[in-house]
Amino acid sequence: MGNRIWLIWLIWLVAFVCAAVVLSAMSVVTLRLVEQSNEDVQQGADAYLEERVRLAMWRLDSLAASIVGAEDARPAEELFTKDYRDVVQSQSVTTVPVTGIYSNAPSYTNVYWGVNLQQKEPQVQSPQVYQEEFLLGNSVDPSANKLYSKKLEKLNEILAAPVGNAKSGSVSNLDLACMSSHVLSFPAALAKDSLVQVEVLAQKDDNDFSLSSLNKQAPSKKKNSKVVGYKNDPEVQQKISKAEKNKRQKAVARYADNVSNYSQWNANPLEVKDAKTLNARDSTPEMTAFTPVWLDDELVLVRRVRVLGSEKLQGIWLKKQEITKQLLDEVSDLFPTAKLEPYLDQVSENTAENVMLKLPFILIPQESTLSSVAVNLRDVIDGPIGLAWLGVGFALAAGFFTLRGVIKMSERRTAFVSSVTHELRTPLTTFRLYSDMLSSGLVKEPATKQKYLETLRTESERLTHLVENVLAYSRIERGGAAVKKSEDLSLGALLERVSERLEIRAKEADMELQVQVTEFDSERKLKLNTTAIEQILFNLVDNAAKYACDGGKVILLIAEFQKNNLRIAVCDQGCGVSRRERGRLFKPFHKTAEQAASTKPGVGLGLALCRRLARAMKGDLFYEKVEQGACFVLKVPAELK
Repeated sequence: MGNRIWLIWLIWLVAFVCAAVVLSAMSVVTLRLVEQSNEDVQQGADAYLEERVRLAMWRLDSLAASIVGAEDARPAEELFTKDYRDVVQSQSVTTVPVTGIYSNAPSYTNVYWGVNLQQKEPQVQSPQVYQEEFLLGNSVDPSANKLYSKKLEKLNEILAAPVGNAKSGSVSNLDLACMSSHVLSFPAALAKDSLVQVEVLAQKDDNDFSLSSLNKQAPSKKKNSKVVGYKNDPEVQQKISKAEKNKRQKAVARYADNVSNYSQWNANPLEVKDAKTLNARDSTPEMTAFTPVWLDDELVLVRRVRVLGSEKLQGIWLKKQEITKQLLDEVSDLFPTAKLEPYLDQVSENTAENVMLKLPFILIPQESTLSSVAVNLRDVIDGPIGLAWLGVGFALAAGFFTLRGVIKMSERRTAFVSSVTHELRTPLTTFRLYSDMLSSGLVKEPATKQKYLETLRTESERLTHLVENVLAYSRIERGGAAVKKSEDLSLGALLERVSERLEIRAKEADMELQVQVTEFDSERKLKLNTTAIEQILFNLVDNAAKYACDGGKVILLIAEFQKNNLRIAVCDQGCGVSRRERGRLFKPFHKTAEQAASTKPGVGLGLALCRRLARAMKGDLFYEKVEQGACFVLKVPAELK
């Protein structure tokens, strides 16, 4: 018995190990699929973000180039201060007393300013600041003059402050502006170098990302990858962004073509000795393009201008908030929550792809939700992997129930063999012993002989009853009805036919059978399988005789009709059935060999057979709880006549 239990546990252990291996493999496949899906979705999201960043940078650089280009196209004379324009005017050069930027300055500017670099102590002046008498004399509204004067004072403080708010004596912001502006000595060479640099940058990377180009490459793992996977690959996106930046740099640098039209400067600049000696050519300004530079937290555009033998630094103090607003409005449909932050690392060659080329800003998309997407596990389960899990679940469940059924069948077979063997051994032993004694003449007295013969008859009936039950159950298990014949008779005639056999079985246990049926029900005609009814009732009375004999001495059989159903209850007055045993009452062969030896005779097949017979007649057999003893109720449909 111990070896058998150990073998069953070993079988279950192997089954669970196999199930664990299958589930582990499915879990690994599922997790890998989720990771792969996350990678694909993440790459797609990053690629979509990169594409929008590239489009946004085109828009930003285009707008910035138009703003800076408009200022580059602004004549140098328009930014001259009144004092200097008076000098130019004395050379018979036609000018206007008040520049147009006084009353029609762009919304993105704070103030225009200029500095004469040849002065020992350069003074920052503005073409937008005049004497009030001069404005009134020229019929100009002086209301804006005070605002420009305040802005000029603030600008003087900014330009005089040391770079980065360092200690006094360091390089001032004005010095930084001068160093950041282009040098006027070789403007044509500067333009040439700019164009060459743009061409080199444009040709630096391989910008052909077509599939035909991909197929010409050496065999690699990317060659056999999907088109979308190749396009969304981070390295490919980085190359595309660099190529797009080179194209943007080439596009926004086209203004340098105009620099080539500037006149070549002599190595020694002209010195102004007498204004009357200057001709019109000397009074024509030469200038560079505007260069953006951050002075602490303020953005200015600076350029150098040479006229009348002197070199000036012209600048525009920009409104950072207004510039930022215009730029962000340009890309609001792509990045509603984007930010533009100052980009101060202008010396580095390896700048990020989201750095503007014309104005020193860096674009911060601020779209963390888009760049950190994840695949929902439920979305993966809803796909093919879900069907695979469903199939594995069904397979494991089927394997579990099949294995449990096989083990239970094996246990039932073992229990049946052991219990039936025990039940057969007892009557066979009795037959052998008593027959030997009778045949050898050892029993002389007639009374003793009669007693032995009665014992042999009882054991034969017990053996016959056991064999009949086993054969009947076997027929039902094979799908055939135990009794197919139906008879027409009254309920009273049915009870009279079976009562004699039932009374004999009750008397063998020193018990009394009492039948209760009303006269009306007794005379009612019905049609049903009387053989099956008789076998069920005999098994129920036999159980009562075996298990209730230590209690009451009465077995009560109650028959009645309930609508079109015949209800027969067999009740005893014994100790009843424990709660633990009720769940196993109708299971076949639930007795082991030990239980069969320690309890009443039987293999635990009678009640299971009775229920099968009842259900074969479309009825049922069930246990009904009573105050004392046990009560089994047979309920079958009866065709009334």
